[in-house]
Amino acid sequence: MHQDDLDEISKILSKYDLIEWTVIGFDSSREYKIFSYFTDLSIMPVFKCVLISMLKTIEQNMEETNYRYEIPCGNC
Repeated sequence: MHQDDLDEISKILSKYDLIEWTVIGFDSSREYKIFSYFTDLSIMPVFKCVLISMLKTIEQNMEETNYRYEIPCGNC
């Protein structure tokens, strides 16, 4: 993800008074990347617990259902 993308996400979310955010992206091999922006690092321990819980749930669900969903790529 490019800095321009991160700046645009921050700009959009700031309209809703959201200053802390995370985007999780998955690729076709079921690997994931996490992009985050936090202004208050004291939230990190809570975020870590929530994120680990979410990823474990997603991974378990993907393994149990052999789920695969493909989104066609295009321009917005």
